[in-house]
Amino acid sequence: LHRKFKQANIDYYTYPLGTNFTTINTLYSMFALYKIFKLTHPIIIHAFDTSPCIIARLAALAAKVPVIIGTQPGLGELYSANGLMISFYRKIFQIINKFVFQTSSTTILQNHDDQHDLIESGVGNIKNTHVILSSGINTSEPQKMSSLRLQEVRDHFNIPTGFSVVTCATRVRRSKGVLQYCELSNILKESNIIFLLV
Repeated sequence: LHRKFKQANIDYYTYPLGTNFTTINTLYSMFALYKIFKLTHPIIIHAFDTSPCIIARLAALAAKVPVIIGTQPGLGELYSANGLMISFYRKIFQIINKFVFQTSSTTILQNHDDQHDLIESGVGNIKNTHVILSSGINTSEPQKMSSLRLQEVRDHFNIPTGFSVVTCATRVRRSKGVLQYCELSNILKESNIIFLLV
């Protein structure tokens, strides 16, 4: 990937991002991003996803980046799950996020429910949050596959003629609704529908 960016004359940088949101991992990622920002002097930083939305924006703030934007695609298990530890982490997350929201140019959310929840909890407000539904994908104009490519895909998955296909593309996590998807496929197993989990 790095080589392809280089061939296209596009500067390309990487930074470490641990899967565990621990203090050491967070500080390490933030410092790495801070160094990149100080080296490259960006005018705009646009961070995506929950952890990078916090880490990158704090690093950008420290590096005095003029415009700081974050796209938070969902609130995740911190808001959907319950329990003592989850409640504790949610409170910490809200305190940090409130600071990040207030010091950023804007935060983009993907649905009105998340915006409402964040405003209700005092994290964001109507001025520093904007909603762009569904990652900005226009679902009223779906991209169609050519009939040849469609047949290749159906052949690859041994999908019989006359069967409809329902696809769920996601990480296999409880919070993504995978169990409900599998339950639905079980309910409709006698119908002419193939369910694919990608």
